[in-house]
Amino acid sequence: MAQVLGDPVAAPPGDGISRVRFSPSSSNTLLSSSWDGTARLYDPSGAPRGVYVHPAPLLDCAFEREGGAFYTGGLDCRVTRVDATTSQQLVLGAHAAPIKCVEWLESKGVAVTASWDLTLRLWDPRCAPAAANVGTAELPGKAYTLGLGGSRLVVGTSARHVWIYDIDNGRAVCGRAARPAQGWAPPRPAVSAACAAGTLKYQTRCIAAHPGGYALGSVEGRVAMEYFDTSPEAQRAKYAFKRLRGAVARSAP
Repeated sequence: MAQVLGDPVAAPPGDGISRVRFSPSSSNTLLSSSWDGTARLYDPSGAPRGVYVHPAPLLDCAFEREGGAFYTGGLDCRVTRVDATTSQQLVLGAHAAPIKCVEWLESKGVAVTASWDLTLRLWDPRCAPAAANVGTAELPGKAYTLGLGGSRLVVGTSARHVWIYDIDNGRAVCGRAARPAQGWAPPRPAVSAACAAGTLKYQTRCIAAHPGGYALGSVEGRVAMEYFDTSPEAQRAKYAFKRLRGAVARSAP
């Protein structure tokens, strides 16, 4: 049996864990989402602070603002806001297919979801559910991963495509045949450019973004560092490496 580092939490999920997040206001609160259809909050001791049951497996979760509420998405296709204090669940809307990625965009006060229905959507919790979907952008493939970097959303989709959306002007700034994201801002023509497709040989697994660029990980275990700045100087700084790892019998999907 593999060595266990740290202390296991009490009352863990009953199935695979799809996401773990710390509260943005404190490292003393941990949020998890699971394939057993639950979102769970834990305190520093590992004791559960709350269990929030959903009708289907959850694929992602994200805290709102200072951690008083969070958002979930999964196989039931619904975007749900959960008030951690009252345990109230509010469904803001739904995609046409399962939701793979959920993020909170503090600068705009909206939740962001990316789905296997080939869309990226923005949700404003201050609006009634019928009007909560305040922005939509079409994706070229199924969404696998989503990262926030400054004013940009970085989406990894099927076929190893990476699409970068400028939140401030509501357009795709990097991608092939990108369409304007209606509702974010007055529509402007999308700009087509060479994307990160092909930077890594295998399918994108995860993306972590920062204001200057993003790290891209693949199912092969290789990581590429990319930059938003398209100048030759910035592009020369790009690099990739393969993470060293031992033999594994099974890998998460």
